[in-house]
Amino acid sequence: MIETDPKLVRIHHLDLLEYFSDSEERLISQLDWLLDRTGNVREGRYWVYYSTSRWARELHLSPSTVQRTIAHLIRIGVLISRNYNHHAYDRTRWLTINYDRLKEMGIRAQHFCENDRARKAHILVEQWEAEQEKQNAAPRHYGKDSFFYQLPKEVQAMMLAH
Repeated sequence: MIETDPKLVRIHHLDLLEYFSDSEERLISQLDWLLDRTGNVREGRYWVYYSTSRWARELHLSPSTVQRTIAHLIRIGVLISRNYNHHAYDRTRWLTINYDRLKEMGIRAQHFCENDRARKAHILVEQWEAEQEKQNAAPRHYGKDSFFYQLPKEVQAMMLAH
């Protein structure tokens, strides 16, 4: 076994090369890996936000290749892009994979978080409730900027039902 820094590991799904170019496969594979490790939840999906220059460094591609690759994958519906940034000048893209589109293309795809989503959501709820108890706040007080509104809608409903 080769020992290396986990930050330097790259995951490749070589079977995706049947459907995508090398740069597209690299981006999709890396994004899939990152989505399983992110805590950024919006609209019931996990998101990763990297600048073009960061993607270029991560994937060892030029910034223009990264921009073209992302634009093409968005155009064909494989990636979904949003802007959840707090400042108008911040143009960092938030990206996620449209796993349903991959399935439509005949690719066996299921985000491994989908099986684990309920467990992760439960952990997030427990962490949030523990934080509320520490602050001696009413457990059902949810301010607009609270962590509660970053949770998927189904998790919010589950919390309100308790």
